[in-house]
Amino acid sequence: MSLKQDFRPLALENLIDTCKEYKEKGYRLDQLLPKLERDNTITLIYTFVLDNEIVNFKIGGIIKNETVVPSVTELFIAAFVFENEAHELYGVNIEGNVLDFKGNFYKFPDGVEAPMTIISPEQLAAREKAAKIAAAKAAREAKAKASRESDASNESTPDSKTESKGQNTEDLEAKLAGMDPEKAAKVRKFKDFHESVRRSPIIVSTRVVSRNTSPTTSLPYSVTSLNATGTTFG
Repeated sequence: MSLKQDFRPLALENLIDTCKEYKEKGYRLDQLLPKLERDNTITLIYTFVLDNEIVNFKIGGIIKNETVVPSVTELFIAAFVFENEAHELYGVNIEGNVLDFKGNFYKFPDGVEAPMTIISPEQLAAREKAAKIAAAKAAREAKAKASRESDASNESTPDSKTESKGQNTEDLEAKLAGMDPEKAAKVRKFKDFHESVRRSPIIVSTRVVSRNTSPTTSLPYSVTSLNATGTTFG
């Protein structure tokens, strides 16, 4: 029989109603697991089990010794163990535990409080290193995203060469407007001719020259260029 496990977020104010709902459905409370997060808040995971189904509810943002968490012992009496542990090991402020040991569930050395929230220098250094790596990764991703957006913007904007070409054409027409009409017509014709040649493909054809052919009477190759006007060179 395979197990089906699910993790779901849960608001603190909905804890009691959710426990009532799952108790009525026949689930048992299998565990209450506190987890210390990197920001020093605590996440509580309530695990309900029925046959092969496991449902985990996660309540985040619990602040040690501050956030009030209601006890679920009136619904699940066995939870008194979990709640005493959460209080003494993590400093979770649980109210209403029907079997509250008042801090005597465990015996700690003098001065030790909520030992599972104590961070060693090595752990602190590891967390700081992880935070720097995460920040660097986020910066790289943000830079890459900005670069992609910039490329997309450039694709949707007219090319600078096209803009420059348009400006040059406008400048030329402005000059031609003050010229003699006949000369202006020749300049425009030459410009059009130049553009047609620039756009036309160059077709190179080779021709085998016989040994008896004199170099002075025949070229070893000919170049033919066809442009839009049908003019032939070669």
